[in-house]
Amino acid sequence: MKRNTRSGKDQGKASGKKNSSQPVLRGPGTAKNSTPSAKSKAVREQNRSLSNPDHVISVKLEQLLLNIFLDTFADILSSNSLKTTLQEVKSALFDRDFTRAFGKDEYLEAYSIRWSPSRALCYTSILVQLQGHLEPLFQAHSQETAADVASGNNELPSRESLQRTLDVVCIGGGAAEMVACGGLLWSLWHGSSTPALPTTSAKDENSITESLTDLQISDGLSTLKNANFSATLIDVAQWGAIVQRLQEGLITPPPLSKYASTAAKEANSALIHPEQLKTRFYAKDVLDFKEAELRDLIGQRPTFLTLLFTLNELYTASIGKTTKLLLDITSYMKPGSLLLVVDSPGSYSETTVGVESKKVPDEVAHGSYITGYVEPRKQPNVGQGCV
Repeated sequence: MKRNTRSGKDQGKASGKKNSSQPVLRGPGTAKNSTPSAKSKAVREQNRSLSNPDHVISVKLEQLLLNIFLDTFADILSSNSLKTTLQEVKSALFDRDFTRAFGKDEYLEAYSIRWSPSRALCYTSILVQLQGHLEPLFQAHSQETAADVASGNNELPSRESLQRTLDVVCIGGGAAEMVACGGLLWSLWHGSSTPALPTTSAKDENSITESLTDLQISDGLSTLKNANFSATLIDVAQWGAIVQRLQEGLITPPPLSKYASTAAKEANSALIHPEQLKTRFYAKDVLDFKEAELRDLIGQRPTFLTLLFTLNELYTASIGKTTKLLLDITSYMKPGSLLLVVDSPGSYSETTVGVESKKVPDEVAHGSYITGYVEPRKQPNVGQGCV
């Protein structure tokens, strides 16, 4: 892989040509052709990044998420064998030997340090942009709870249920998905304001029902601040221990220096509260799931299911099984569910379909699997007026 470098204008001496679009400095001590200092360039770059509408999540959140990895794997980062381990993982990934790349605990740790942080930021940015699509799922869950209480088929809901717990299923989920869920929850809690949550101390069912009604979607995305996630991650690799370590990092205040001030210690807090994110991990090949297992994984309520940079790996294992998996997921998911697929074309930018082995772009093939629409077969031209 070639390393990209900046062009010459960012290296070496500045050109003497004047640029009318640049501000002209005036005042005592200002040289006629003075060049901006490195510090001023850094400030301008940061301001440009902050004002860029494509910069979805804040720099503060990005740093908080990166700190989760830094603090969780501090011992691995200082290891003398890390560089060698990274080269071994990189070689396996280049050969598309995913079994070898993720077959050892030290390989998973190295991958989590080298590649998962950038993916976590990417996934968080995507999830933050999907807030408007996630909102109906929370609304559906709240309506279910309200209906159960009103009909007398359920006990008084817990505070957690009032806080809109959403079922999230991450196929191929690991370190990046774990941290991205925490990043989205932090963004929801800090990005909007919402009324205080009702408590469950009241015994009157009418009062509970009214409280649930108050939690209905009524003010844009503000009610998503009350979101909790129940996340299920599944992957053939043994990510369980790493997922657990990262979850602890999300709900535990970061370590401080022993010289930290009293104010810093008082302000130190975890990224999210423990009750905001419940996680379970299954180490199993999703392509080998039986029908009952897949139905149980998806659940009986509207679900948010993700396939983040996983389809290429599944296609590498079996194109037929992967196609069936997409069809089954579409069939089993409840109305109102959301399926998020993010991937790069890779070696499978086209899929072969039909007896004629027609090459179809992946986005078209996946769309037909998910929506159930199949392009009508062209009829032979047998003559005008014939159908």
